[in-house]
Amino acid sequence: MISINNRKMKMKVLYIGIAILIGIFIYIFTAQKVGGNREREFFNRFNSSNIHGELEYAKIRYHLCAFKIKGIGEEFYFDPITSDLNNDRIFEYVAEEGDIIIKKAYSDILELKKGDKVFIYKFRKYND
Repeated sequence: MISINNRKMKMKVLYIGIAILIGIFIYIFTAQKVGGNREREFFNRFNSSNIHGELEYAKIRYHLCAFKIKGIGEEFYFDPITSDLNNDRIFEYVAEEGDIIIKKAYSDILELKKGDKVFIYKFRKYND
Protein backbone atom coordinates (compact mmCIF):
# COMPACT_ATOMS: atom_id res chain seq x y z
CA MET A 1 0.00 0.00 0.00
CA ILE A 2 1.27 3.50 -0.92
CA SER A 3 1.56 5.85 1.99
CA ILE A 4 0.53 9.50 1.81
CA ASN A 5 4.17 10.69 2.06
CA ASN A 6 5.22 8.50 -0.87
CA ARG A 7 2.34 9.76 -2.99
CA LYS A 8 3.21 13.41 -2.16
CA MET A 9 6.85 12.78 -3.04
CA LYS A 10 5.93 11.22 -6.39
CA MET A 11 3.64 14.15 -7.23
CA LYS A 12 6.38 16.61 -6.27
CA VAL A 13 8.89 14.84 -8.56
CA LEU A 14 6.31 14.78 -11.37
CA TYR A 15 5.64 18.53 -11.06
CA ILE A 16 9.36 19.32 -11.01
CA GLY A 17 9.88 17.13 -14.10
CA ILE A 18 7.05 18.89 -15.96
CA ALA A 19 8.46 22.32 -14.98
CA ILE A 20 11.91 21.32 -16.26
CA LEU A 21 10.45 20.11 -19.60
CA ILE A 22 8.52 23.37 -20.03
CA GLY A 23 11.71 25.32 -19.27
CA ILE A 24 13.64 23.34 -21.89
CA PHE A 25 10.97 23.96 -24.55
CA ILE A 26 10.96 27.70 -23.79
CA TYR A 27 14.77 27.83 -23.98
CA ILE A 28 14.88 25.99 -27.34
CA PHE A 29 12.18 28.20 -28.85
CA THR A 30 13.83 31.46 -27.76
CA ALA A 31 17.34 30.30 -28.73
CA GLN A 32 16.17 29.56 -32.27
CA LYS A 33 14.39 32.91 -32.49
CA VAL A 34 17.44 34.84 -31.25
CA GLY A 35 19.79 32.87 -33.54
CA GLY A 36 17.69 33.71 -36.61
CA ASN A 37 17.70 37.39 -35.70
CA ARG A 38 21.46 37.31 -35.17
CA GLU A 39 22.09 36.12 -38.73
CA ARG A 40 19.78 38.82 -40.09
CA GLU A 41 21.60 41.49 -38.03
CA PHE A 42 24.99 40.21 -39.24
CA PHE A 43 23.77 40.32 -42.83
CA ASN A 44 22.31 43.84 -42.52
CA ARG A 45 25.58 45.15 -41.06
CA PHE A 46 27.64 43.40 -43.77
CA ASN A 47 25.29 44.40 -46.59
CA SER A 48 25.22 48.09 -45.66
CA SER A 49 29.01 48.32 -45.20
CA ASN A 50 31.43 49.72 -47.75
CA ILE A 51 34.43 47.41 -47.31
CA HIS A 52 37.82 47.96 -48.92
CA GLY A 53 40.95 46.80 -47.20
CA GLU A 54 43.55 44.22 -46.39
CA LEU A 55 42.32 40.98 -44.87
CA GLU A 56 43.49 40.22 -41.34
CA TYR A 57 41.80 36.79 -41.14
CA ALA A 58 38.90 34.69 -42.40
CA LYS A 59 37.30 31.83 -40.47
CA ILE A 60 34.02 30.07 -39.75
CA ARG A 61 31.94 31.43 -36.89
CA TYR A 62 28.22 30.98 -36.11
CA HIS A 63 27.93 28.76 -39.24
CA LEU A 64 28.91 31.78 -41.38
CA CYS A 65 32.15 33.05 -42.83
CA ALA A 66 33.67 35.70 -40.58
CA PHE A 67 36.46 38.02 -41.65
CA LYS A 68 38.25 41.08 -40.32
CA ILE A 69 39.87 43.91 -42.24
CA LYS A 70 43.02 45.47 -40.82
CA GLY A 71 42.29 48.84 -39.25
CA ILE A 72 38.54 48.20 -38.90
CA GLY A 73 37.41 47.29 -35.41
CA GLU A 74 34.54 44.99 -36.34
CA GLU A 75 34.23 41.51 -37.74
CA PHE A 76 32.01 40.95 -40.80
CA TYR A 77 29.87 37.85 -41.31
CA PHE A 78 28.44 36.54 -44.57
CA ASP A 79 27.41 33.33 -46.28
CA PRO A 80 29.38 33.12 -49.56
CA ILE A 81 28.17 31.05 -52.49
CA THR A 82 30.74 28.89 -54.26
CA SER A 83 30.21 29.02 -58.04
CA ASP A 84 31.86 29.44 -61.45
CA LEU A 85 32.49 33.11 -60.56
CA ASN A 86 35.13 31.99 -58.07
CA ASN A 87 36.27 28.79 -59.80
CA ASP A 88 34.28 26.81 -57.23
CA ARG A 89 36.77 27.85 -54.54
CA ILE A 90 35.50 28.04 -50.95
CA PHE A 91 36.06 31.54 -49.56
CA GLU A 92 37.52 30.64 -46.17
CA TYR A 93 40.01 28.24 -47.80
CA VAL A 94 41.13 30.76 -50.42
CA ALA A 95 41.22 33.96 -48.35
CA GLU A 96 44.47 34.63 -46.52
CA GLU A 97 45.96 37.43 -44.49
CA GLY A 98 47.08 40.23 -46.80
CA ASP A 99 44.49 39.60 -49.54
CA ILE A 100 42.32 42.56 -50.52
CA ILE A 101 38.55 42.54 -49.93
CA ILE A 102 36.27 44.95 -51.82
CA LYS A 103 32.51 45.20 -51.32
CA LYS A 104 30.46 48.31 -51.98
CA ALA A 105 27.51 49.01 -49.72
CA TYR A 106 24.40 47.09 -50.84
CA SER A 107 26.35 45.39 -53.63
CA ASP A 108 25.50 41.81 -54.59
CA ILE A 109 29.14 40.78 -54.82
CA LEU A 110 32.31 40.70 -52.79
CA GLU A 111 35.68 40.70 -54.55
CA LEU A 112 38.67 38.88 -53.14
CA LYS A 113 41.92 40.03 -54.75
CA LYS A 114 44.69 37.54 -54.30
CA GLY A 115 47.80 38.74 -56.10
CA ASP A 116 46.84 39.06 -59.76
CA LYS A 117 43.73 36.85 -59.37
CA VAL A 118 40.26 38.12 -58.53
CA PHE A 119 37.62 35.83 -57.03
CA ILE A 120 34.04 37.10 -57.06
CA TYR A 121 31.62 35.86 -54.43
CA LYS A 122 27.88 36.28 -54.29
CA PHE A 123 26.27 35.60 -50.96
CA ARG A 124 23.02 34.47 -49.39
CA LYS A 125 20.71 37.25 -48.31
CA TYR A 126 18.58 37.29 -45.19
CA ASN A 127 15.52 39.36 -46.02
CA ASP A 128 13.07 40.66 -43.43
